[in-house]
Amino acid sequence: MKWKLYIPDGVQDILAEDSFMKRKLEYTMMTTFRHRHFHEIATPSIEFFDSFSGQKDIISQENMVKFFDEEGRILVLKPDLTVPVARVAATKYKEIRPFNVCYCQNIFRNKKDRYLDLKEFTQAGCEIIGIGDPSADGELIVTAIESLKNAGLTDFTIELNQIDYFKGLMADSGLDDSAVEIVRQLVDKKDFLGLEKEVESLGLQGDLKTAVVELPYLYGGVELLERLQKLDLGECSRNALRNLGDVLTYLEKANCLSWIAIDMGMVPTLHYYTGLVYQGFVPGMGMPILSGGRYDDLVAKFGEPSPATGFSVNVNYLMEALKRDGIPAMYREEE
Repeated sequence: MKWKLYIPDGVQDILAEDSFMKRKLEYTMMTTFRHRHFHEIATPSIEFFDSFSGQKDIISQENMVKFFDEEGRILVLKPDLTVPVARVAATKYKEIRPFNVCYCQNIFRNKKDRYLDLKEFTQAGCEIIGIGDPSADGELIVTAIESLKNAGLTDFTIELNQIDYFKGLMADSGLDDSAVEIVRQLVDKKDFLGLEKEVESLGLQGDLKTAVVELPYLYGGVELLERLQKLDLGECSRNALRNLGDVLTYLEKANCLSWIAIDMGMVPTLHYYTGLVYQGFVPGMGMPILSGGRYDDLVAKFGEPSPATGFSVNVNYLMEALKRDGIPAMYREEE
């Protein structure tokens, strides 16, 4: 087999028409980020494995592309952009808070993505390091919405949740970590029947049982939050709803609520995210084109505790969403 004529599984040649569109799309998004006062940085494609080895909730060890340097140290092709930003914030910009940063770079995974069948992606995103207030989360969501609109996307929804609502329910339940993880996965996958059977087997009772079983069904607008705030919940869950309400108030003042939905059944990995979480979807695509949230414990892993929140757009997914009816006119190269 003449392998020199081919490329490995999970990577792609981006040919002229798509390449022009991709570059212009990246430029449009980065221009939006800079206009909203985010400063661009670029981190290396190669990082030490140690930077990611303790971040199992971001990406598994098996999903990292690993190799060795001349000293025998384990290196990885960068599988994520948030961790390197946290490292830079804690080491090279630790005197600057808030640290508002943006980026547009490739990431690499060992397993092909189930939607585009790729191991190499481009992500564009923003992070705010040093502000724990809901206004930072609101600012990022407004920036995300504006960047998608400027990119030419018209039909999309940003779905929000506050992860501490679920954490509070689980704390009140008294379940151990393994049982909590089983429940989390069932809720996140919207496995209604599986969740009901699991909750029944765990012996949860009363309002707490009802609240947990309801989680996958809790999707809607601001009125959903108003209904949940009337429930008799523990302090952690009440505070989560209050925080979510503050973010929604910020988004309402920014005239962005028309792109927002609440999804209390969105519960990604618990140890990484520490508050608000969100994902962006377009009709007809099962994978999110955008994801983000608060990760207040991550920067501390590099020696400089600091609240942090951010989001990233999967540029490859966004291109597919924009190209459904052919490449839009704004991305066509003039002859």
